[in-house]
Amino acid sequence: MPALAILHVVPKSNIARIRHRNKDYTTSIVSALLEQILQKTNLAIIHMESNNSPAIKAYIKVGFKPYKKYFVARV
Repeated sequence: MPALAILHVVPKSNIARIRHRNKDYTTSIVSALLEQILQKTNLAIIHMESNNSPAIKAYIKVGFKPYKKYFVARV
């Protein structure tokens, strides 16, 4: 039975994202997590907001490819 890993990243604050941007922290962390995930399964999915272009660039850099768009309702 194939396994599936999903990594869901929720930013805590805009200040943290701006202060730590362009230091490759996201790329390093996601790359290490993806390496661990792919040792156990051949499929990994990551969710991010479509307007978060720095995150999208980092995820593409480590091997993720755009696949589908989803709609979310927040309460």
